[in-house]
Amino acid sequence: MAFPSSSSSKTTEFRGFSTSIGDMFLNPQQERVDCCAMVCCGIFQSDRDRYLLQGISPPSPMKRFWVHIVIPIVLFFMAGFMALNVPDGLWNEIFVLTFLVMFMASIVVQCSKGRGKRMDIRKDVLWYKYQLAQHHEQEHWNLDRILDQKPRPKSYDEDDGEGSTHYYYQGQTRRDIGCAHPICFLCGCYPNDRPTKEQQSLLLARGDTPQEESLCSCLFRFFCGTPCCGHFCQLGGVCGMAQESREIEAVLLPPAYRRLDYVSMQPMLTYFTEIYNQRWRQFHTINTSGPDGPRATGPLEQWPHLSGLSKTILRGWLGLTVFLGIWSVVGPLFWTQAVKGQGRRHYFAPPDFVIYLASWMVGLSFLALVLYWSQRHRPLELSVDSMIKYLCSGFLLSTTLAIFYENIIGLVLRLSLMVYMVCFGIDIVEDNEYNMEWVIQQPLSQGFASGPSRTFTAAAADEEKYLPVFGRDHPFIYSIYLFLAAFVLAATTEEICKYFGFRMIESPDFLTQKDLEDAARAGAGVTSDECEEPNNYKRYDGQEENPSSTGQTDRRLFFPHHGESLEAQGAAITVAMICVALGFAMCEDLIYIFFYNGSSVEMESYVLIARTLFPIHPIAAAMQSIGIVERDVEKCPTRFGRILLPAILFHGTYDFLLLWIDFLASLRRSDGYEDSDEEALEVGAHALLLSYALSFILMGSSVYYFLRESKKQRERLAARDAEATVQ
Repeated sequence: MAFPSSSSSKTTEFRGFSTSIGDMFLNPQQERVDCCAMVCCGIFQSDRDRYLLQGISPPSPMKRFWVHIVIPIVLFFMAGFMALNVPDGLWNEIFVLTFLVMFMASIVVQCSKGRGKRMDIRKDVLWYKYQLAQHHEQEHWNLDRILDQKPRPKSYDEDDGEGSTHYYYQGQTRRDIGCAHPICFLCGCYPNDRPTKEQQSLLLARGDTPQEESLCSCLFRFFCGTPCCGHFCQLGGVCGMAQESREIEAVLLPPAYRRLDYVSMQPMLTYFTEIYNQRWRQFHTINTSGPDGPRATGPLEQWPHLSGLSKTILRGWLGLTVFLGIWSVVGPLFWTQAVKGQGRRHYFAPPDFVIYLASWMVGLSFLALVLYWSQRHRPLELSVDSMIKYLCSGFLLSTTLAIFYENIIGLVLRLSLMVYMVCFGIDIVEDNEYNMEWVIQQPLSQGFASGPSRTFTAAAADEEKYLPVFGRDHPFIYSIYLFLAAFVLAATTEEICKYFGFRMIESPDFLTQKDLEDAARAGAGVTSDECEEPNNYKRYDGQEENPSSTGQTDRRLFFPHHGESLEAQGAAITVAMICVALGFAMCEDLIYIFFYNGSSVEMESYVLIARTLFPIHPIAAAMQSIGIVERDVEKCPTRFGRILLPAILFHGTYDFLLLWIDFLASLRRSDGYEDSDEEALEVGAHALLLSYALSFILMGSSVYYFLRESKKQRERLAARDAEATVQ
């Protein structure tokens, strides 16, 4: 049970915070900071909180790349190089030990520095919250004065001239702050800060109602958010960082002070003003400016106006592409001449680089088709800058989240199946030729028997060997395993991560007109009382003035007509979700092409063509966007599970059919596991054709569902736009 942060008494309910450390994803308005706290060990969210509270800009991405990635990798490989090339045993041990110690020291030092910074953020949150409470008691108070006042005492026990500073931290002890951000981002035990049953009864009697939980908050609470032995287990300080970020957004800083891009910390209005001027400039022809007002420019016409973050993303992609192009020429020479090609049969060569470029061209071509489709009825109000950010979010952030959670969930599924297999008496013995022999014996309980004992010899003891052996004797149980792998491991995890990729980006295109104007006034140091919009301020050209009592004309303070069309907002959300899915799909394609099927150029080409024919991720994301538009634009009470359900059903059914058809084909083969005879090849060909046929049918049905629901939604939004125009 969780209560909203609406009363001042919350400081005693959650040890100085208005939300519990375990209240992840409880408030939909704060999903973004909860998501960002989980990605990349919370580096991006921590940098943003530090900048908002302390004004300290984060290091550049290039500096972080060298300090956190290049230097540790170089030290590790130097230890391996010394181990292989120093003949003297004593000096070999000295050099190897030295580089390994330096490798571990670099990791520990960087983790300790990061932990210290995060602990300072937690102290600053409590410090500023205390100061804010003190200023609220005064008749006149100013947020800027609070942020610019004397700094917080550096030490927990430091005397500020008025006695001990413990009361500034509002119940947080040194141990609490340390456990919220464990050493080297390992585990910590944070005391349970949720109200007891007696306190919950008092809150209910006072009139506070528990906040309704979503599917995501329930899942998090079930797996991670339940206290054990009176403590929350903290891994990497994720929950503590999210709690601090929620406090900054809910209590400390108004939204106008937080309109910043992640990583670059660039104020949004420093680049969005030019995007707005370009989008709504006056056209002097009947085709572009009619009775309905001005026409917005297309996204490609806004290309020159990009944020610093988007430019950094493009430079990073261009640098990676150039590096891979050079490596495709130098790499084969390195492997054949320097390393002598030991253990390698295929190298990343120019043909592989062409496939790499082709994978990007396929994704961008699909995006071009989506842009053409989305602008059939009215111009799209989503800038190129936002598209680049959403593509990068799907490519980097959503993919890393999905890989992490899929590994964890996959491990749980395999362990559960292995526990069940133990009940069937599966033993592993090693034969005389050092091959692994899997013996499926009679089960411990005759009630579970489903067939006679079988013995198979495999070349290696891995999942690809023992699971098919078990599935052949127990097809029903193995089918359940495939169902869970398709719907839970793949579909649910990936669709949630794609949704997170959309929520993690705060785009000015989706801010309201009031949000932009409040941010403009906060950035210009002008209050709403000092600046009023004149009645005749209805011009559309990019040269319009921005009148104010201060006489400023170089800074836009008003954004008329921004976000007026609900239909355009719905289309922008759909395109943004598809951008996230395309980034996710392109990263997944590269992994499948070069890591799982990189044995030959022919195999890489086949995988690229196969995955191009079935754009599952963009279609599933488009289906998600229907529910997101219902919630955010139509303001319907659409739950998180309702948003994900159509996409999960489509994605899970697609994956399950492919896995199940392949499994059924393996049962029809003569030996069950070898593909060398003609019967096995024939069965495999029939299974492939059936998989393609069902995939096309399922994909066509999903596209029809999306087009039908999208048309209905667009008509509803257009009707509301027409009503607003009449009024």
